Amino acid sequence: MVENLYQRVVKLWGSKVNWVLIIILWAAYGLMVSSMAQKSATVDEQSHLFRGAAYLKAGATHFLLGHPMLGSMIAALPLLTEPDLQLPTETAAWAEGNWSTAGHLFMWELNDNPQRLLFLGRTPIIWLTLILASLLYRWGYQLADRRVGLVAASLFLFDPNLLAHGRLITGDLPVTFFFVVAAYGYWRLLKVPEQSRFSAYVPAILLTGCGMGLASATKFNAGLLVPILGVAGLIMVLKRRDIRPLWYLFVAGLVAWGAVWVVYGFAWRPLPGGSFWDDLFWELRYFDKPHGSYLAGNISTTGWWYYFPVAFMIKTPIPLLLLLVAGVVQWGRQWRQGNVAGLDLPAHLCLLSPPIVYFIFCLTSSLNIGYRYMLPMLPFLWLFTAIYLFAPGMKRLAYQQVVQAGAGGLIVVLIGLSVGQWPDYIPFFNQLVGEEGWHILADSNVDWGQDLPALAEWQAEHGGDLQLSYFGTAAPSAYGIDFKPLPTWSPAPEQGLPQYQPFWPAQPAPGLYGISVTNLQGVVLGSEPETYAWFRDKEPLARIGGSIFIYEVAASGEPVDMVLAGLTPAELEGELV
Repeated sequence: MVENLYQRVVKLWGSKVNWVLIIILWAAYGLMVSSMAQKSATVDEQSHLFRGAAYLKAGATHFLLGHPMLGSMIAALPLLTEPDLQLPTETAAWAEGNWSTAGHLFMWELNDNPQRLLFLGRTPIIWLTLILASLLYRWGYQLADRRVGLVAASLFLFDPNLLAHGRLITGDLPVTFFFVVAAYGYWRLLKVPEQSRFSAYVPAILLTGCGMGLASATKFNAGLLVPILGVAGLIMVLKRRDIRPLWYLFVAGLVAWGAVWVVYGFAWRPLPGGSFWDDLFWELRYFDKPHGSYLAGNISTTGWWYYFPVAFMIKTPIPLLLLLVAGVVQWGRQWRQGNVAGLDLPAHLCLLSPPIVYFIFCLTSSLNIGYRYMLPMLPFLWLFTAIYLFAPGMKRLAYQQVVQAGAGGLIVVLIGLSVGQWPDYIPFFNQLVGEEGWHILADSNVDWGQDLPALAEWQAEHGGDLQLSYFGTAAPSAYGIDFKPLPTWSPAPEQGLPQYQPFWPAQPAPGLYGISVTNLQGVVLGSEPETYAWFRDKEPLARIGGSIFIYEVAASGEPVDMVLAGLTPAELEGELV
């Protein structure tokens, strides 16, 4: 009787946790959908969406973006339901493979409702985010219990950085998802009893291989799964004195290549995989070229080894940093006690190898343009943290109830923080730097072109002639913004002709100025990074979504007439002010 009562209690608790998970998934879904509906297309989104649509509708593979095709395809799938979707197939940009110009035509000129296309393209990424959270729940449940899975999913979903990029048309979230699928599959492979027949390994091999292959078909940094899983497999070989963990990983690798080949339509040229190789060669050429990075007022073409550690420290919410530290401390205590109630070796390898190897790679990367490149680390960190703070066996420690109570409080704070940050998740910084974080990081960390709707709303309320320097690929006029263009990033649309540019960097004329933060820092302005230096130490009149600053320059002195021949004001010497 007592045993039956216990089983009923366990079953009831399990069902309650499932309902809590459903509520959390719906809450995160609501935050992402409602916030992304208020944001304009970010820098990379129109190119990804156009490229996916071009491949799915016309089989086009010649738009080389430096990323494999799958992430773009996933986002573009809902666009197949649009009966009147138009592609710029009759233009020179299509023939030349110019994805920037062709993407602009597709998004802003040929199709009537670009905001609808953007909404449709973002929706599958949000679904993938929720599926990934559910997978973390399942893995946590299998490693410990339902509560651990619930905590892991909550930490993941309510990280503002995840809410920011888990709703955008890029490869960052999809590759993160497939990273976790590959590691989860390999953990299941390593858990198969040693003397089992090959058939017992097949489901795990297929899961691992599909995860590796689909990650590789999404972003090229998925190549890190080879050393990540290879190290785990080698350690298990040495531990068991059995070659099968590495041998079956090799078989999974063959499955992975098959998955890539399927994504590319079984293309054979120039090699099996078709344009996968074209994109890879494009990416290698891209890394040979200098690309600007920004950190704390400095611009570099080679980056800094400490860029990602700094980004992690100031953009990860304080509650998550504290929980991670507490989890590591608990892990250390358990390790010294012989790993009582903690993870076994396969779980340790599959949870710790991915973030450790991936972070080491980040330290060597010169592509220092965003916290989003660290997304594949985060699910493993938060699942590890959940296990070492909330696994049932941890109750053996006398102080564990206090630790869990404190951790629960931090989770509540995290959820409140994420709700309070709505809808501006991209420019999130923790309390170490607050809203002044834009002085330290740029680009997709703060300003990725996302706040045109909020700027349009501000202009409608306040009026005035606006001079705008916008960083992005969206068309400001499509959002109802009336403006005079200022010098900006070279790919930005709706620019003014350089020979008619009235802006004088040494002494801006009176008026209202809207300047994207990334342009304000000068990181993407090529040979003129100091174009907006005059504004940097001025307090803005308004901060639009944290990414566009509005400045009002008051008149000083008497107005004068000026006649210039063959010059623009920007070319005048500063001493003429």
